[in-house]
Amino acid sequence: MKKQCPVLFYLRALLYTCIALFIRVAAFAPLLFMAADSAWKYLALLCPVMLVFVVLPLRFSFAQAMVQRKGERFFSFDKALSLSDYTEKLLEGLLHMLNVLKWGLPLAALCGVAYYYYTTVDALTVLTDVTSLGKSFNSLYVSVANVFGANMTPAANTLMDGVLAVGLVVALTVLIWLYGAVRNSSTRYIWAIAAQNDRVPRKERRRRLRGRRFQQLLVGIVNAILFVPFVAVIVNTLKSSLSGLSNQLMLAIASGKLPEVDFSAAILPVVLAFALLYLPILPIRRWLTAAFASGEKKQKAKSAATAKQ
Repeated sequence: MKKQCPVLFYLRALLYTCIALFIRVAAFAPLLFMAADSAWKYLALLCPVMLVFVVLPLRFSFAQAMVQRKGERFFSFDKALSLSDYTEKLLEGLLHMLNVLKWGLPLAALCGVAYYYYTTVDALTVLTDVTSLGKSFNSLYVSVANVFGANMTPAANTLMDGVLAVGLVVALTVLIWLYGAVRNSSTRYIWAIAAQNDRVPRKERRRRLRGRRFQQLLVGIVNAILFVPFVAVIVNTLKSSLSGLSNQLMLAIASGKLPEVDFSAAILPVVLAFALLYLPILPIRRWLTAAFASGEKKQKAKSAATAKQ
């Protein structure tokens, strides 16, 4: 069994993560042609083609490199970049993508509503509808609070309450999608284990995840905690760009135009946060998921009476 020291294993996994990042950048690069006025714009179709036929199979190759046999600790670039069993990896990747996307249907529906408002409804009507939603949200909140003796009165200006209500709905749909992603996070690693041991992936997935969903959720929470520093920096960086949003919304009502927000000052901090707080942590988060997928539920010991029989 080949065995690398943990630091070398991590560094090799980190180097592959950077390689995978460049592959994804190359996959999204054709989208730059969307703004072209000539036939060059059709090159943008290469983006989904590369994502499906290159990125998806390589995700399962990375899983093969992360899953270790007992007593082994060796990250192989040959495995991580291999396209062996390509058809099976492609089909498994498409199935995994569909399983994750179905949890994102509420978010997709919400995005459809937002797109309709953005393309069809004028800014003044949008802000009026948000204010009306805020009035309903504020009235509900006040009613519930008064049940517990708060003795509150509904607010006169409910625009920001409407923004808060929209934010809560968006957050709820995002949480639903994230939960679906967590439920399917072990799929590629379990597939790699099944391929390693010549087993049926579906049966192997059911066997390894049965009775371990709560543990899977805990692993997802740990991964989310490791993601928090990056998110905290992003939120803190964007806070200055979004400061005074309430005033901008009020000006938008008067002008009848959607507010313009300048994010140029946030570009460098976001890039640094990605390079220092997201990318170096990513191999650790992937290893945690692979380690969970490699484990199995401990069977309960038989009772003494059964053992005697």
